Order: sequence, then structure tokens, then C-alpha cells
Amino acid sequence: MVILTDNRRDVLEGRSDWSDDAIINEKSRIRNKSRTALDELIEVAQSNRIENRSVFDPEQVGMLLFWILNDPAMIDDGGLLGAGDDVDEAAKATIPDNLQRYQQEVHSEAAQELLRIDQPGRGRR
Repeated sequence: MVILTDNRRDVLEGRSDWSDDAIINEKSRIRNKSRTALDELIEVAQSNRIENRSVFDPEQVGMLLFWILNDPAMIDDGGLLGAGDDVDEAAKATIPDNLQRYQQEVHSEAAQELLRIDQPGRGRR
């Protein structure tokens, strides 16, 4: 399954000349296909027929985690998306509350899973 066609990449990069409605629909398709792909990757990781190291490069897993935790849709170039020049520098440097909550949730989930591996009997069951 191919998730990112050239047109979808254009939508993600903000270069699409489609109508607003078409872009909204395409973003919805990207979200749905990405969720399905993630579910399938989890299924592959859980299988005892394929070694995870042959599929999941540690560097790419780390990179994915980095971009999930540092959501560029919520922060752009170190500042708040949509913030104009009249916003003070301290506000631009602040991580939005929604992103902080999301980072905490992802970090907590990852920590629970790592704890479960590192210390059997602890962490989420």
C-alpha cells in the first residue's frame, strides 16, 4: 500500500493547488491510511515469523518517535504556527499546551512499554 502519492506529498508540504475541500478530504485519507499502516506495522512487530530487526531499523524508529513528539503541525520553525511578528519572543519559544500534553502521553506510554521489557512484571500488563 502506498500512502504518500505525489499529490498527497504536495498536500503535506502545503504546495497543493486543490480547493480547500479537496485538501481537507485528502488529509482525512492520509490520516486514515496512516492509522491503518500503523496498525499493520504493529501486527508485523507482534508476529513470531519475521524478525523485527529485519523490518524496523532502530534509527528510523527513533526518528519516527522524534517527529511524533515534536509535531511540526503544532510548531513551525521554533515558533507558534500562525503567530505573527507582533507576538513576543517568549511566546514563540513556548511549546503549546496541547503539544506538551501529547508529548507527556506518548512519553508515558513509551516508558510503560520499556519498563515492561526491561523489568518483567512491572509496567503495563
